[in-house]
Amino acid sequence: MIFEQQDHHNGSIYCVDWSRTSRLVATGSNDKVIKILVTPLFEQIENGEEGWQEDMKQMELIGHKAIVRTVQFNPLDPTVLLSGGLMESDVKVWDTETGKNIANLKGHQGNIYSIKYSFDGSFALSVGTDKIIKIWDVRVQKNIAEMDGSQFSEMNEISMTSNVLVG
Repeated sequence: MIFEQQDHHNGSIYCVDWSRTSRLVATGSNDKVIKILVTPLFEQIENGEEGWQEDMKQMELIGHKAIVRTVQFNPLDPTVLLSGGLMESDVKVWDTETGKNIANLKGHQGNIYSIKYSFDGSFALSVGTDKIIKIWDVRVQKNIAEMDGSQFSEMNEISMTSNVLVG
């Protein structure tokens, strides 16, 4: 281990995502907060260079009512983060530069457990306690399709592959 962030949240961390295009790490917790951390350049730490602490920045995204269960960066644009949690049925859209909740994607009937982006950041999937898999076009912030997963006992996680079927 070359880097550790002590006392990052006031509670347990439930989810984490590392942006694919920058040094941002998002974490969600039972303290109802999302924290965005700009990681240091690890080469500086390994080489014993001074000053790497000045590069570290942290932002708090506040707006969840309870435990933040899922966070997901747009794979091509780390300024956009999706999140979901307990006691909420909306997928929240965040601007990671301003820390503002810029939109709420409405449609679920219960807690949000998992969100995943498509490889190009145009679409996202979400699932929660309603066991409905929602497909969102995040470019226009609309639910475009859904699948019923009520035959499954629990749906705590969802994934998306890069395969796309065109009909």
